[in-house]
Amino acid sequence: MRALVLGSLIVLAVTGSAWAQDAPPEGPPSGQWRPDGPPPGGPHRGPLFISPMGEPFRGTPGGPAPQDAWFDGADARS
Repeated sequence: MRALVLGSLIVLAVTGSAWAQDAPPEGPPSGQWRPDGPPPGGPHRGPLFISPMGEPFRGTPGGPAPQDAWFDGADARS
């Protein structure tokens, strides 16, 4: 009987705290990245390529594409 009462109190305490949570804000937070907006970090950030080994390659505006830099490096090693 004690186990049943104790278990019920624990369940009520856990679910009661979950019900007390505020609803998430409507829309994206101000000043952060949105899927329909520009990428975060401003216009100075170039395109990004993640190599198969997980190494990030970031291009520069007006420079070669980041995947081209990765392929050039991979071709030079073999």
